[in-house]
Amino acid sequence: MEAKMVVKRTIFLLILLVLIVRFVSSVENTLKIYSQKEEYVLGDKILVFAEITNIYPKERNFTLYYTIREERGKYPMAILFNNFRLKPGEKKKIILNSEDVSEESISGNYSVETVLYYENIFIDKKTLNYKIEGLKEIDFAINFCKDKDCSVESHLYLKNEEIFLISKSYIDSLNLNVSITYPNGSVYFVNLPFSFRPPIEGEYKVYAEITKEGYKPVYLREQIFVIRENPRIKSAEFSIMNKKSYLFYGLIFAISFLFLILFAFIRLLLKYSYIIF
Repeated sequence: MEAKMVVKRTIFLLILLVLIVRFVSSVENTLKIYSQKEEYVLGDKILVFAEITNIYPKERNFTLYYTIREERGKYPMAILFNNFRLKPGEKKKIILNSEDVSEESISGNYSVETVLYYENIFIDKKTLNYKIEGLKEIDFAINFCKDKDCSVESHLYLKNEEIFLISKSYIDSLNLNVSITYPNGSVYFVNLPFSFRPPIEGEYKVYAEITKEGYKPVYLREQIFVIRENPRIKSAEFSIMNKKSYLFYGLIFAISFLFLILFAFIRLLLKYSYIIF
């Protein structure tokens, strides 16, 4: 008798296990996400899809939330969603991304994250990764320095003070087109590294276009401000001015002192005159 009970319990547990596995498998098949390619290059069309199947015996309302991320955060991320209704066994395919890889596309590793709900109940979530290999990005900068070793960087200089323009990039053989526009509107094209002494005060504008085949072009605009030299007073002039100042204030003090003595004398004279008369 006990042996029969053990057999029944074992069969029941096996059936329950099979049902659980089938249910989990069905839930797994509710949401699928796939991409046409793992890596997209310039000229390709990105195609990423989600496929949702209603595995339930009744008609249901579903909501799919999804977002696209670039690992460095350079892609403008947004949370999107799609509402739809499916009959039992019905499938729906949704295009999550269908962009063209152009020169403006951001190269990098991307992930598409999806979350599926039906009637506000969580069902499943899936993540897919793909890569975009478009034009590479140029890491380039112009440093404005007070010496050729660029030990001090600045955007503010005195008139006729030497300014050093030094380029900084880890990419070789770049095509540079650099110009400096003076405050009076004159334009000079220069090759980096370059140094000059600004002859006039005001705002100097530096424009740079950096290109290389297979890379995105870079356009820079920088500003340098030039002011006149600090006014200086020669020591001899300063000494003369000090002497004049001392004489002036000394004279005022002496006159004031004489007026005080005169005022005191008049008061004393008036006092004794009153007593006598």
